[in-house]
Amino acid sequence: MLQVEQCFDPEDSFARLLPADCLLPPMHDFLSPEWLFDHGTDRLVQVNHSYRLVCWLCSSGLVNLRELRPSIVRFMIRQDELTVRSKAGKGPEVPHQPADALIRREDLP
Repeated sequence: MLQVEQCFDPEDSFARLLPADCLLPPMHDFLSPEWLFDHGTDRLVQVNHSYRLVCWLCSSGLVNLRELRPSIVRFMIRQDELTVRSKAGKGPEVPHQPADALIRREDLP
């Protein structure tokens, strides 16, 4: 599908096929046990980059925060669960989010 889209207009072809509003809702599934990498470092990278992607999508204005609030909250709950698990010694350590994180629950409409 991507190759066909690139034939018409190569620039931004991926963005036309998968807009941000379609990318954000399944992000909490990407942090589910079936999708988490087995190796600790890989898992840390997966969790950290997923969080950064969701923050960027929310802060960039590419998604409707009000419409996608349930998906954002589900993602944040899953990310929090992983953080609690790592603090309890039941998984690899998840990096703490910086104080200047791009989005917080309080920021959502």
